[in-house]
Amino acid sequence: MQHGGMEYIGYDRHACAVYEGMPSSGFRVEPAPVVVPIRFCDGASLLPLETAYEGLPSWMFREDDFDAVSRTRRGRVFKMGHQLQPEVWSVTDHRRPELPTEVGGNGWLVQRAPLATYVRDTLHGFEGLTRKTVVLGWDPYPTSWQIVNVECNMVGTPVLWLKARHSLGGMPMLDDAKVDPVLRASLRDAMGKVDASVNRLGPVEVVDRCRDALSLIFGSHVGNLATDLGPALEMYGKKEGIDLKQNDIRWNCGRIVARLHSRGKPNELHRTAARALTDEDAELALACLRAVLMDFGLVS
Repeated sequence: MQHGGMEYIGYDRHACAVYEGMPSSGFRVEPAPVVVPIRFCDGASLLPLETAYEGLPSWMFREDDFDAVSRTRRGRVFKMGHQLQPEVWSVTDHRRPELPTEVGGNGWLVQRAPLATYVRDTLHGFEGLTRKTVVLGWDPYPTSWQIVNVECNMVGTPVLWLKARHSLGGMPMLDDAKVDPVLRASLRDAMGKVDASVNRLGPVEVVDRCRDALSLIFGSHVGNLATDLGPALEMYGKKEGIDLKQNDIRWNCGRIVARLHSRGKPNELHRTAARALTDEDAELALACLRAVLMDFGLVS
């Protein structure tokens, strides 16, 4: 569906019809693919949703594939063309016999349809796409996704792999302005590993990655990024003058994850006859990590 290295989408919002190919020879896609507005997050800021012809989004995400288990989507970004909208396409659409027809260049009858025309976006100017957050859909019910991988197809169009940020274990977005520069890169890497583990790895691995992220957060607070979570929590309590038997949310959340981490060790299971970790334990660890991130003010 390329023409001169380009990919096109024609959209008729009144017929809810999506066409692909090129304006001189298009075809209706059935079943209709999922197409939704897309916005990119710039740091902690969400770029506004731009609209153009007939109030349609200036940029749309065309979903090519969806994995319900891992809650990942694969697709391409298209932007509304600069030509006068709508552009009249020559199409083949047996479901719309009412469309006017004319004789095409090959002597066959073709249908003529005025369509909002989008062209593939190469996403030049968006540096470091991986780990960026995008928002899909119209307000007031948009969804937040993270770019976990990018590949280019045969004609050079970036294909984005997106993972849901608000599925099981979805993490709030770090606010770079609120994270210590010394901590920022390490914490982003640790959070990326947390996101990568959710819905893909087992509860032991999810808990381990939450522990790693919390070790960095508490370690940064006490000035020692190299320390493990247990010692970091003890130093944190002494620094803050906290009676650790009291209800300090941060300390208790960290302690819960530390205990879950210990329970994930085979020797600990045999020693204490404790039950093995479950998905509910993984969700508890993720909830504790979210609470600490928000309580330390590290997220937007």
